[in-house]
Amino acid sequence: MQSFSLSGTRTTGKAIVVSENGLSELEIVPGAAGSVAVVVRDQEGKAAPSAHLICIGRDDSSGEVVAICGPAVTDQQGKFELKYLLPGEVHLAALTEFDPESADLRSLREVLSHSQVGRVEENKKRVVDLELSSKSN
Repeated sequence: MQSFSLSGTRTTGKAIVVSENGLSELEIVPGAAGSVAVVVRDQEGKAAPSAHLICIGRDDSSGEVVAICGPAVTDQQGKFELKYLLPGEVHLAALTEFDPESADLRSLREVLSHSQVGRVEENKKRVVDLELSSKSN
């Protein structure tokens, strides 16, 4: 974490103390992070609202899966922005449906086989067009 803001005051390197009254207006700002703005289209090139977007992050050196985001659901224009992603390789897939409760290693491999590979760069926003896959888990 790079810093956090509590009630409008930016703070770095300090502890967060929670009283009985709780926190108000807490904003956590991650360190090195990027974002990916995704536009999902169907096979006819039309916007795909309510598509299930899965993002799988992989460690650059080991290739191991380090993060799984989703499913995020696209808006009426087939858009969704994934924010605060760690820099590195990402696999993005847009599915007609995805149930995280029944997801297992086999279904994640299936998602990877239909994904588009890209890179997240620190403090940069990448725009990606994805085609909707009819596969689901």
